[in-house]
Amino acid sequence: MTSIYRAAPMSRKNEERHCAFLLNGSLWVAWTRKYLLKDSSYWDANEKKGSWVWRKLLKLRPIAYDCIRYEIRNGEAVYFWFDNWLEMGKLLDITGMLGINYLGVSII
Repeated sequence: MTSIYRAAPMSRKNEERHCAFLLNGSLWVAWTRKYLLKDSSYWDANEKKGSWVWRKLLKLRPIAYDCIRYEIRNGEAVYFWFDNWLEMGKLLDITGMLGINYLGVSII
């Protein structure tokens, strides 16, 4: 059965608002972290899980990536290889899998 309703295309401004919603401290964000993200991050979450809204937000990762920078601090809340904490981008994108082997830092 197909739906007669179609979602209107989103403007760049609306896409940025959806990305910003992920950073909000709402009940939805808390639920998403507990049940959809679990031990992973937004950047490596499964695109086949969750509602259509969640899947749409996951498709907006390239836009969100440009808007977010992490501070390392004590390192407990940052994924060394996957999070965008360098000015040049994700460390894994820069070094590739060889970087993991050379540095000897676990990917997990």
